[in-house]
Amino acid sequence: MSHYDFADDLAKLDETYAECEPAEKKEFEDIPAGRYQACIDRLYLDRAKSSGRLLLKWELVVAVGPYKERRIFRNNTLETPDNMRWLKTDLQTAGLVLGALSELPAQLEGLIGVMLDVTVSVKGSGDQARTNVYLNKRVDREAPSTSPAAGTATQGVSRGLSRF
Repeated sequence: MSHYDFADDLAKLDETYAECEPAEKKEFEDIPAGRYQACIDRLYLDRAKSSGRLLLKWELVVAVGPYKERRIFRNNTLETPDNMRWLKTDLQTAGLVLGALSELPAQLEGLIGVMLDVTVSVKGSGDQARTNVYLNKRVDREAPSTSPAAGTATQGVSRGLSRF
């Protein structure tokens, strides 16, 4: 954490800040139920605000299709044996096998960028709607072919992503 005092820098921007209009807010509906290919963008440990329970938070970014670049969020609670079963399944699905849970923090960065096939399931409607995210499988990206028949990278080489 920096101990730098930003007061002078901020004071120089006071006039610009006062004269500008707030950016237009975009409202997004929740991503609909379905299957998506998404990359792990952020993966970190945190605590639930209300209960203080330990969580592993997943932030995934849809890679293809009409919802490309939209975010999908998933949390694993780390508390009960049943929670641990789901956590272990999710981590192994992403390609991480741990000998001990205490190894997790040091291994999280290695999962950034991993592509996963995920299912978003929505049960109920309105205020009663509950969204679940399931990690189905890891999607290994294929390396571009080097054969002459494959063409060049500028001719639309697939990164191993299927179209939904």
